[in-house]
Amino acid sequence: MITSLLELATTKYWMAHPPHFNALRNIVQDNVAGRVVLSADSISKHDPYMASLSAEGSVIRMGDDGREGREIDKESTEFVVILPVTGPVTRNGNACTYGSVELRDKVLHYAGKDECRGFIFYVDTCGGSASAIPDFKYAIDYAHSCGKKVIAFVDGCALSAGIYLCALCDEVYYMNDKDQLGSIGVMAAFYTTKSGEANAYTNETYHEIYADASYQKNLWHREAAEGEYDSLKADLNTLADEFMSDVKAHRPNVTDEYLHGDIFDASAVEGILVDGKSTLDECVQRLIAPSEDMETPAGNEEGKPMNEEESEAGCKPKNEQESDTNINNISSMATYTLITEACGLESEQLQVQAEGAFLNTPLLQHLEAHLGNQAKQMADMREEMTKGSQSMAVLQEQLDSKESCIASLTTERDNAVSELSTAKDAHANALAQLNSEIESLKAEKAQLEAELQSAKESARSAEQSLADRDAQIEELTSEPSEEPQAGAAPASNGEGLQTRTMRSFDPTPYKTLAERKAAFIAFTEGK
Repeated sequence: MITSLLELATTKYWMAHPPHFNALRNIVQDNVAGRVVLSADSISKHDPYMASLSAEGSVIRMGDDGREGREIDKESTEFVVILPVTGPVTRNGNACTYGSVELRDKVLHYAGKDECRGFIFYVDTCGGSASAIPDFKYAIDYAHSCGKKVIAFVDGCALSAGIYLCALCDEVYYMNDKDQLGSIGVMAAFYTTKSGEANAYTNETYHEIYADASYQKNLWHREAAEGEYDSLKADLNTLADEFMSDVKAHRPNVTDEYLHGDIFDASAVEGILVDGKSTLDECVQRLIAPSEDMETPAGNEEGKPMNEEESEAGCKPKNEQESDTNINNISSMATYTLITEACGLESEQLQVQAEGAFLNTPLLQHLEAHLGNQAKQMADMREEMTKGSQSMAVLQEQLDSKESCIASLTTERDNAVSELSTAKDAHANALAQLNSEIESLKAEKAQLEAELQSAKESARSAEQSLADRDAQIEELTSEPSEEPQAGAAPASNGEGLQTRTMRSFDPTPYKTLAERKAAFIAFTEGK
């Protein structure tokens, strides 16, 4: 039981019906949280067993020891192995059910025995672990390699991983009309604990430390703990695509509406997900005494010889076999449904005698008319295909035109982008040059302002010197000398003292600093 709990707690991908899965998870959680010991001492497994036919044609069940209340010659008795797939599908099984590994090993053990006529998976499961599917695939492929057929018999439900197993089998039958099939899909379910979180029961802190080179280890789990599911969904999508591809490959009548998780009554998907309604005993009879419509699996092209009684009996219900005492009687060719439908006949219109099946003149005329209708339908279909091809050619031409337009517009866009980039570069260069010229002019302006300030200082100094000189002259000319030895003053001073008149610089006639500077230099030089 511990092995099962561990598998349920650690499995990542599931092919299971959600209510069934949630019930399992709750059991695990209650066991872990409450320290509940799960025991199955009073529960026995639904064991695999073998089944054979008595001399009277009835089914005899016997265990692996070849006994069921009486001796059976196991070495010479043809038998079928019944493999139960009930409860949750897991790899390792538990106290109540077998896992896919155990069932696989049963197939490997019996498939090579000449007395083994085939296998029947008895299915009643809501699904389980996706990791169990490769075991079933391997087992069925091995059985086919030994020339043994595999039948799935549904008695209850075959959901998710259960329907996956059924699809891999050669034939699928159901017991009751309300048996459930479907839920084709994949899900992921698991618990996450972030690094640094505390355990609610023990108060211990959980830690995850990764080496620098192990950055991809458990990446999907760490992302999921943070609510990021992209990488996990990518893996689920790959697994779901494989699931749907396998179902469509083995059940060619399955259409898209059956592949997205819905659940159907068995009677509603007859001919699609299942081949028909039957009983387990009839399936055993079908393998041990197969009818003519059963194909021999790969690996045993000729199959096991059958006498006429076995071939004629096929997998008919027991009451039909008992009433069919004369092979010359007219039979309702139920096992030849596809043949009668292809010929446009009703099943009761075909008579079978010891020498074979015969068609009278009215039936031949009916068949001829039906084949003529089929030929006309084929011609109409070819005409529709021709029209469709023409329409596709027109659409392809339109598509090519649109692609050409897109290519042209793309070229124009690229050219415009290139021109815009060139213009941006030119603008940036011009702006840089203009900024450089502005900086140069600013420097020249600062230099001229400094020189002007210096000239102004020189002018003020010169004006002060002139003012001092004027004051000296005024002092000398306004008061005569009083010295005694100077003698008498002259009668006349002639024209008197000649004084220079000082010029002043007027900058207003000049518009620019350069003109003013040149004029001022010329002024100071006396020009």
